[in-house]
Order: sequence, then structure tokens, then C-alpha cells
Amino acid sequence: MATKTTRNVSGRGGVRPLGSIKHNTGNDRIPKLPSFTKSAEKSKMENVGIHGNAMNVPPPKAKEDVKPKTQSAKSDSSSSTKSVENMVDKKELQDAKAREKDLLKKIAELQKIIEELKEQIIEKDQTINGLENQLREQEQTYKDKLDEEKQLHSNTKNSLESLLYRIEF
Repeated sequence: MATKTTRNVSGRGGVRPLGSIKHNTGNDRIPKLPSFTKSAEKSKMENVGIHGNAMNVPPPKAKEDVKPKTQSAKSDSSSSTKSVENMVDKKELQDAKAREKDLLKKIAELQKIIEELKEQIIEKDQTINGLENQLREQEQTYKDKLDEEKQLHSNTKNSLESLLYRIEF
């Protein structure tokens, strides 16, 4: 950020930053301030205001009886407080309703997901039951074939043994 500058008043050619620099040229008169003792005595007598190097401050105005205004101000402030509270309550109510609406939407979505998952579980259970039935049928089929083969084997063995017995005798 560039700072504003001005030419030096003394004319020495330098550049100084802008600001309130007062040069005393000697022609300026310095105003005289009232003596401290006179103003202190005066302030003791009046016992109000500020004296000395500071400017005189008028004494505070006497307080008048302002109870009716205070009461109306209180009622105004209480009504404004109530209106502010009502606005805050309304905003909180709106926020709560919005949160409730969002939560109800989430609940509905979750219930829909739960129903879909239940349907998937039912489908998977049916698939499992179907596969178990198929496995039982295959086991029974292969047991039957094994029994048949065993029977054929025993028949063949018996016929071979009888032939062998005949051949030997």
C-alpha cells in the first residue's frame, strides 16, 4: 500500500509522510492558560466542571422525575424483548420443524432400505433352501447309483465265483 507524502515545508527537498506536524516559526503566539490556582479555587467554589488545560464542561443537568418514561420504556423494552424472544422462539421452532422434516425423510429412506434388505434376505433364503433341496436330491441319486453299482458288483462277483467253482470241480 503506497503512503501519501508531501513536500517538506522547510524546503530541504526531502519527502515526509503526511501528518500533522506543526512548525513553530516564532511569529505564532502561544496562548496563555489560566493559572491552576485560580481555576482550582474557582472549581472548589463551584465544585462542578473541569478546569485547567481541558475545556470547561457544563455541569450535568438535574435529573427530573422520569418514572413514567421509565415505565413506558420498560414496557417498550419488555415488549421488544418479548418480540425478540418470540422471533427467537419462532426461528427455533422453524429450525426444529426443518430438522424434524429432515429426520422424517431419513427415517422413510431407511425404512425403504430395510424393506429392500428384507426382500433380499427372503430371496437369499429361498435360494439357500432350493440349493439344499437340490443337494439332498443329488446325494440321494448318487447313493442310489452307488447301491446299484454295489449290487451289480456283488452279482458279478457271485457269478464269477460260481463259474470258478464249476471250473475247479
